[in-house]
Amino acid sequence: PEDATRAEGVVVLDAVLRLRREVPDLSQFGDGSHIRNAQTGLRFAAPPFFRVGVCPLPPDAGYSVFSCDFNVDAVSEGAELTSDDVFEDVLRSFSGGHLSCYDKMRVVRVIAGRLTLREEQTVKLAQAMRWEEVRVEVLHVMWGRTVWADPDTALEAILTSDGIHDLHHRLGPLRWFRPWARQRLELGREQPAEPGPPARLVFQDARRALQAVGLLARAEQGTAEMRQGEEWVALPGKWVGEAVPKSGVVEEQYE
Repeated sequence: PEDATRAEGVVVLDAVLRLRREVPDLSQFGDGSHIRNAQTGLRFAAPPFFRVGVCPLPPDAGYSVFSCDFNVDAVSEGAELTSDDVFEDVLRSFSGGHLSCYDKMRVVRVIAGRLTLREEQTVKLAQAMRWEEVRVEVLHVMWGRTVWADPDTALEAILTSDGIHDLHHRLGPLRWFRPWARQRLELGREQPAEPGPPARLVFQDARRALQAVGLLARAEQGTAEMRQGEEWVALPGKWVGEAVPKSGVVEEQYE
């Protein structure tokens, strides 16, 4: 019951944040949700599964695990940055070896809402974590609370390619738009449902990211390509509009 209440609390928080209409919709399903990559057991969960008053982990559903990523909105322009003195106090609290790597992560989760960091500060905060999986967690939690200048360069210095892939997966292709980094975008899938017909899942953020790559190529006179077998071919011009497929996986690159 306690875990079920926590899961429902995530849904309630998400519903409140959706009321902020001035924030761009970067959600996975185009519904304004901050929840991504939600799973119940081994199944992918999607709206309308998430709604206030319907617990994501009902006791009789037979699910053993509920998991999701939760992304916060980016800091607004002109937000007051955390002072160097306060930030150094945070780092000093991590020194001395009295806290484990995972304890430090718990502290970051608690204080994240009170911090607005510069890029180099968030990198230092992540570097205070010994394990890469915890560094990824710190970067995910602090992503929307950081004023980023060049995240690709900054994070390549502290994460392996697997760590960068994991972080990008958790944030989604719109919150960290990386068209120049060759990437696979899953546009949609069918998921078996019992009972009833298969559920069609359409990942709107991946479709919009692919549209954005095409628009970027048009504006900059660049080259947007997709893999077709062993060859790379031009991204179809019609995909710049609303004709992006609603299923399948596209591997794209931009130059």
